[in-house]
Amino acid sequence: MSDILLLQAAVALLAFFCAGIVKGTLGVGLPLVALPITATVMPPAQAMALTIGPILVSNLWQVIEAGILRTAVQRFGTLLLGLSVGIVIGGALLSWVDVRTSLLLLGTVLLGFCVAQVLPTRWRIQRRDERWLSPLAGLASGFVGGLTGLYGTIILSYLIALRLDKDTFVGTISLLYLVGIIVLSATLAGHRLLTVTELIGTVLVLLPTFAGMLLGRRLRQRISQPLFRQLLLLLLTVIGSSLIWRGWH
Repeated sequence: MSDILLLQAAVALLAFFCAGIVKGTLGVGLPLVALPITATVMPPAQAMALTIGPILVSNLWQVIEAGILRTAVQRFGTLLLGLSVGIVIGGALLSWVDVRTSLLLLGTVLLGFCVAQVLPTRWRIQRRDERWLSPLAGLASGFVGGLTGLYGTIILSYLIALRLDKDTFVGTISLLYLVGIIVLSATLAGHRLLTVTELIGTVLVLLPTFAGMLLGRRLRQRISQPLFRQLLLLLLTVIGSSLIWRGWH
């Protein structure tokens, strides 16, 4: 039994260190990296619970570090509101909706977005259209997130299409993820799908997460804006493919 616990601890520490590097570099991707690795040595529900602490604290760190809290709230307030409402609605319908269908649909949409971004004429959202698009993007992303736990995928596509510079992007997406994880955790706890006991392990993986983020932040300072965008699209392609695979199987 002790050998199993040691293996789980070692794999979790490595998984969250690697996830921290990706998070520090791109501002996203922590659960995408951590979940598949930790789920190889523990039940998926336990692996998901481990990510809540690192997601919460890492996004709070990047929001503070970016120093754009007031600006981001003013510009994306309706996006935050839509995200919160969508998560509550999706969480309430969690036991009624076919999650596999949602995963397939979301994965297809994400891959379609990535394909559109590499075409000669790329999809770009103008600043004047944000007023009506932001609440819709937030609502859709939150609804899917309430059903699947992946509330950031549509918002990630939306922010990429806005062509934000890399530091503004990281600060903004971190704020959105921070609000999302708070609302999602409260919603799941309210439906008795998440307990305090399941969250204790999240504290143990904070240290490797932050160590990885420090390394990732240094990498972000060294890469160009075009390379940053290409890495984001690559990550989104991996996410979309993973969602389709999970929905299909």
